[in-house]
Amino acid sequence: MQIHALDSNDQRGEIDTIKRFFNLSASIKSQTPIGWSNVTGDILAVDWYDLSHSKSIPWKDINVVVTETFQQVVDAIDLFDTDRSYILVTESFAEPAIINAMLPSLKIIKTFTRFVEVFEYGQHMYNPVSQYAWSQAVDRVPAHDFFCLIGRPSWLRSHMINRLSTFDISNSLVKYHGQQHEKSKAPDLDPVNYHPHKFYYANNSFEEVPWLIPAKLIPTELYKNFYFEVQHETDPYHSKGWQTAEFHLTEKTIKPLIMGVPCLMFGAAGYNTWLKNCFDIDLSLGQFDQQFDQYPNNLQRLDLMLMQVPGLIKNKVSLNTQDQHTKNMLGFSKLRDFSFQQLRELYTLIQSL
Repeated sequence: MQIHALDSNDQRGEIDTIKRFFNLSASIKSQTPIGWSNVTGDILAVDWYDLSHSKSIPWKDINVVVTETFQQVVDAIDLFDTDRSYILVTESFAEPAIINAMLPSLKIIKTFTRFVEVFEYGQHMYNPVSQYAWSQAVDRVPAHDFFCLIGRPSWLRSHMINRLSTFDISNSLVKYHGQQHEKSKAPDLDPVNYHPHKFYYANNSFEEVPWLIPAKLIPTELYKNFYFEVQHETDPYHSKGWQTAEFHLTEKTIKPLIMGVPCLMFGAAGYNTWLKNCFDIDLSLGQFDQQFDQYPNNLQRLDLMLMQVPGLIKNKVSLNTQDQHTKNMLGFSKLRDFSFQQLRELYTLIQSL
């Protein structure tokens, strides 16, 4: 089975992630990998770049569409031929009813979720150096309250920072778009600094590197020195706020999960509940009230979450979270297994077509 990539330069990350997995899987099982060819094949592979930069796409009868989110498919729906069939591969998870409501006119053979961050960090879990660094969270003695590091701006993220600034954050680290808030006096232990030319600088290096690389760093000193984290997951809706329960899991979730540090996580309505019910992952490590998670209104959900911060600063959070952290790491294994199983099923499906 040959898969034809639309662009002659098939080096973009979206398709290449699956390509690497297929080649790895084939090597392990001594099978012939699926060919990702730039010649005409049986199936057309299209990624988010194609959808956002093409005026028309020469769809085949069966197509694999590889994107970050379902919303990217919605935004490009006018490019699709509704008489053709599609396999959707995204970095988001959504229930079938949600997907059908978002894309009622599309003939979807099946959807698959590829949690890229899980693959990346999952590989590092077997690195002895990484295991030692991450294990330090167990014996940490924090000197500061919480940290909140927000990169790209949006109205909800701005609201989060403004709301946090009404609390006593003098012993916390609050950064927005690379700038530490004037009321935030805790030392900046974040090794990644945002540069206005859309590049990050890692560890005070003057070498420009693409932002995705240092953003994946896990600053162990940061996690060791703060009681908890406040975080805003990536919004698939162009920073407008979540419109549906599309769960988009990135390194923002994986880092506190691995480090064993309680995290107030703001995501789509039901995001924390989904992690708990499906993978037995509790980002709060049993320290926070997560009832806010179910409120459908973005602003109300965010405000209810942030209302807990003053009490957590005053009372501190318990550091006796090792049992839940152990459960979370088992949950991470489930998450990793789910991610690989999704690509195995995709592999099998394409072979059968």
